[in-house]
Amino acid sequence: MDNFNLYFSKDLLSRDDLSPYAICAYCGLRIMGAGPEDKILTNPFLISHALGKPLSVSRGFLKKMSIGLDELILKNIVSVVSSTPTFYELDCSTIRNDPSEGFCAATLNDVYTIMRSSRKNTDDLLAFFLYLLTTIDYTKSITIGDEQKNNFVGCAPSAYFAKKLGAVEKTILNHFKALEELKLIYVRRVVQKTLYGELRNKNYYGLYENQHIIDLYVSRLMFTNPGDIFNRSESDSIAPRALAQMYNKFCRCVNSGEEPPYSPDEIQQIYDYVSAQNDFWRKHYEESGDAYSAAKIRDLSVFDEFKKGADIL
Repeated sequence: MDNFNLYFSKDLLSRDDLSPYAICAYCGLRIMGAGPEDKILTNPFLISHALGKPLSVSRGFLKKMSIGLDELILKNIVSVVSSTPTFYELDCSTIRNDPSEGFCAATLNDVYTIMRSSRKNTDDLLAFFLYLLTTIDYTKSITIGDEQKNNFVGCAPSAYFAKKLGAVEKTILNHFKALEELKLIYVRRVVQKTLYGELRNKNYYGLYENQHIIDLYVSRLMFTNPGDIFNRSESDSIAPRALAQMYNKFCRCVNSGEEPPYSPDEIQQIYDYVSAQNDFWRKHYEESGDAYSAAKIRDLSVFDEFKKGADIL
């Protein structure tokens, strides 16, 4: 089957009274109802097949889809037109989305990637993925060249997901990790300093295909909120954004003929930081022609005198 977009009601995905089984059954019905007909002939096996499960689907998963389908019927999300001991004929017109109403989108391949993976409890993981999509913040935007991007990033904390979905926070973190490994989402992890000087972890996440936009968005936050956000390296060490302020002071000292109040090691760290940031913004400028990126490239010639006889490269 060709890949295509699936649209899901944010209100339905956000309901507190629906189990992951019901959300998965809803997803299966949305796939089956992608055509023009409002009425669908279905049963737990056909829903499982629509979700990408093999013909040899386990009886345990079929039981889950049976429970989920019964939930949708009991709560009048779909209605039964007629039934036999084997099949339901359902009126699914109520789960078709009006594009003017709140909805989020995933692709058929996204669903298949989860349901055909070797992960345990793929129903839980799919339900979490769809709910995560509802937390993408449409108010956040970024301008790249002449184009404005939105609907690409969310930053709800794991504790929020845990409370909303009735799960422990460790389970939420495992879901994030699983979706990252499946290359369905991208997470940019930062450490943020609060107004009171405390450090807290913060995740900016979105669809995997938007990883470059998410990185650019977070990087711009780092530049517009100096001292508030810190980069976390692969080794989990924290490089303070104070380096940007140290660079500014270093420039003032050099231009006024004063001796910068930094040790050779600190000067090296400042140089490394600015050089790395220049590489980032130069690459983005070459790709997009964004004047904002060009303006972010800092002058490294101020380090020339300190390169002489030193190891600054």
